[in-house]
Amino acid sequence: MSGVEFIELAGIPLAPTDVPVSNSQVTNDKQIQVSFANPAPNSNGSPIISYELVMDDGKSGNFISITGFTSNSLLTTITVSQNVTKGRLNRFMYRAKNSVGWGPYSAVSSVLAATVPSRP
Repeated sequence: MSGVEFIELAGIPLAPTDVPVSNSQVTNDKQIQVSFANPAPNSNGSPIISYELVMDDGKSGNFISITGFTSNSLLTTITVSQNVTKGRLNRFMYRAKNSVGWGPYSAVSSVLAATVPSRP
């Protein structure tokens, strides 16, 4: 009698449990720095090969890909300076990709393009 072998099938990564968060030491009225994948999303049986970060235009418009969609990227801290307008609230979300495909996006987070005021 031979033993039974089990094959574990992989699926797309699960939805991230975190959202992109801003670094107030770097974010100002000209650039926004966000970090994400802390903790890393569940890869669902296949290693993560890319993260895609998307951002809107600061006017609640459509999301555009910032990094990770057209070429694989495992960066989890990104500084964005294009399409950043002083005083606008930009929305961000991200997702992960493994050999099976793209997982769902994280929840949306919002970051204000502004400089933290100095102490009086």
